[in-house]
Amino acid sequence: MAASGLFDELVDDAGLFPPERLPMDDAVRRHRTDEAAGHPVLTQRFLCPVSVLDELQARLGPDERWRIGLIVDVGLDELPAVIRTIEADDRLTVETIELRLPAAADPRSAVDQVVGAAGSSRAVVHVELSPAVPGWENALAAVADAGLSAKVRCGGLEAGLFPSPEALASFLVEAARTEIPFKATAGLHHAVRYTDPATGFTHHGFLNLLVGLCRAVGGADVDEVAELLLIDDGSRLAEHARAVTPQTAARARALFRAYGSCSTSEPIEDLAALGLLEVARA
Repeated sequence: MAASGLFDELVDDAGLFPPERLPMDDAVRRHRTDEAAGHPVLTQRFLCPVSVLDELQARLGPDERWRIGLIVDVGLDELPAVIRTIEADDRLTVETIELRLPAAADPRSAVDQVVGAAGSSRAVVHVELSPAVPGWENALAAVADAGLSAKVRCGGLEAGLFPSPEALASFLVEAARTEIPFKATAGLHHAVRYTDPATGFTHHGFLNLLVGLCRAVGGADVDEVAELLLIDDGSRLAEHARAVTPQTAARARALFRAYGSCSTSEPIEDLAALGLLEVARA
């Protein structure tokens, strides 16, 4: 078993996103099933793009109460109206607003635009950054200075969207140093680092990411954290997870809030197969 709390409320429901891309009816049905099961690894937060928010609302009953993460796939100028619409719907509670920085020469100017658009909401605002893109350090500093949270991109539908282990380790070390909370997105399909035979892309493991951050909050440097991100042996990685103390787990999870997974069953199954969960529940 790993340290208590290490995996609690770790996985957001990203069923609408690739590669799963569930139709809205199927995504809503699965989320209701997950809520009824109440597995502690799941946040029970449903990630929904702004562009299909009306589809979600049309499928909810009058007495349902859903916690959502709002993925902003429209212009920032539309966001204030969207926030007002959601606040008028008692069925929805927006816990996170997740978006990319608008194009700007200065990241601080871009962050100011985000604050102006989302500032009226009580939700936690996560600004997406990619360690695979030069200049992410300045963007992260601007996000932190504005009191916002980060969202680190770990992969995608193209090889260039996957940051190297060294680049991702640099992000984790900097997040630990500055104590900026963050979410993770894209590519974390399994607990342990692996290569997808269909695409040839090597994916980071969400357990690698979590164990790497635990080491970073303890003061490890980039090389040490990158070594953990490179582990592709599940048994070896599980041993590192079991060695995490409750205090370190708490510090790491205060930073790493959650990650979005298109499957809500595979993360649980992976952790159970590694012997890191006492009971595997779907």
